[in-house]
Amino acid sequence: MVCIDNGDRPYEYAAIPVTVNSLVPWTGPTSGDTLVSIFGSNFVDMTSITVSFTNSRTSIVQGTFVSTTCIITRSPSSAEAALAVVEVALNGQQYTTSAKTFTYYGMNWICMIGP
Repeated sequence: MVCIDNGDRPYEYAAIPVTVNSLVPWTGPTSGDTLVSIFGSNFVDMTSITVSFTNSRTSIVQGTFVSTTCIITRSPSSAEAALAVVEVALNGQQYTTSAKTFTYYGMNWICMIGP
């Protein structure tokens, strides 16, 4: 990791390639707030970890370092039931390109129960 301070805002650069291998769980409601564990490699404990969820729009949420192979976050809400591509940036700027997907589902309601 290289840290450069230009006076206005420090810039952190992770020189090791970071990858996302899997998400657990890989699905959650459109209301969001699902605790998601992101498994991968070469994660580094940095204060600027962000996670992007991209479907018809991109939502950026804060990630929390757990280990060199795990980051946790909470899924943002989604306007639609759809797949979202999930990527990680250790420095809040340079995202992985692993293209792992999180599936948003709509809330189901039980209208009637019968024999």
